Amino acid sequence: MLESQEGFRWCTEPSCGSGHIHEGGYSQPIMKCPNGHLSCYVHKVPWHKGMTCDEFDIVKKNPDSPAYKQHLRQQEENQQSEKIIALTSKPCPSCGRNIEKNGGCAHMICSLCRYEFCWHCRDAWHGHQTRRR
Repeated sequence: MLESQEGFRWCTEPSCGSGHIHEGGYSQPIMKCPNGHLSCYVHKVPWHKGMTCDEFDIVKKNPDSPAYKQHLRQQEENQQSEKIIALTSKPCPSCGRNIEKNGGCAHMICSLCRYEFCWHCRDAWHGHQTRRR
């Protein structure tokens, strides 16, 4: 049903799965999903950073152009970064911001919303029973 709504687009980040109605439409083609990923409303691809939609159309027609090859490299680098983030971080159970643990105990405090939780089970820290893992 959502897909039938005018202006609705799915996020182009494979690991995201969110979608929303983009009010800006074709006149404002950069879409930002609730999880912060940028997509192109016009082309339904990850945002072609450094290129307008018209420029993207030109280089897309010539896949041997250096600009298009650079765009593909940048997309690959972004996908690799997203994979690393997924492997080394967990979302805050309250706000969803990715958090990376680099030592210390399991008591975590989100730097964005200040929610306190256990790194291992992601339950609220208040009244939490610490278990060895």
